Amino acid sequence: GTEVVDVGASFGAYALPMAKKVGSEGKVIAFEPSVSCRSYLERSKVENGVDQLEIISRGLSNKVGKATFVEAETPEFDTVSEEGDTEISVTTLNAWWDFAGQPEVDLIKIDVNGMEVKVLEGATDVLGQVSPTILVSIGEEDNLPVLRNRLQELNYRLFEYIPGPGVLAEHDPEGGVDPYLMNVIAIPANRIEEFKENGWIFDEHADVEAVDLHEWK
Repeated sequence: GTEVVDVGASFGAYALPMAKKVGSEGKVIAFEPSVSCRSYLERSKVENGVDQLEIISRGLSNKVGKATFVEAETPEFDTVSEEGDTEISVTTLNAWWDFAGQPEVDLIKIDVNGMEVKVLEGATDVLGQVSPTILVSIGEEDNLPVLRNRLQELNYRLFEYIPGPGVLAEHDPEGGVDPYLMNVIAIPANRIEEFKENGWIFDEHADVEAVDLHEWK
């Protein structure tokens, strides 16, 4: 019964498995403005029999209207840009949410190649009223501080997924950026305790003794 929004669905690497996971009672809304990516995604929807996947042919931003879109040779680099030569329709998560009847969105995944902050700016109503978890792509390393600041303004805290134990650890901005870190998970501050109680967040701290320094001889 979970409702998920996939912003920048591309070929459906997240949307398709999530559609299977939520089951017949759930729903996945996939936004993908690229004609080529969307055609593959629509075909995969049919072949996988996931009727609970709804595909919307719009981009998302911080305003409703038109924008230009760059379709790169590699789809993961497609993006909304003034340098684009393809005109697309864009909307906001707030506008979609109102139109859809303000559903209880549980999870939002955002991967839009540097446009993540604009998507968040157009989602303040959704985030403030239903407090979904957000899986957001970092992209370039320089994007992370901007994303972190914007999410903190929206009363979210950032976590990193730790493979193996399958838990979340709070992101430490002073610890640098792991070059292999592709996504961060943003959790509303008012749901942190819920995640801890369900065993999703690892927050134990260990005191490490100082190491004696010896001169090599």
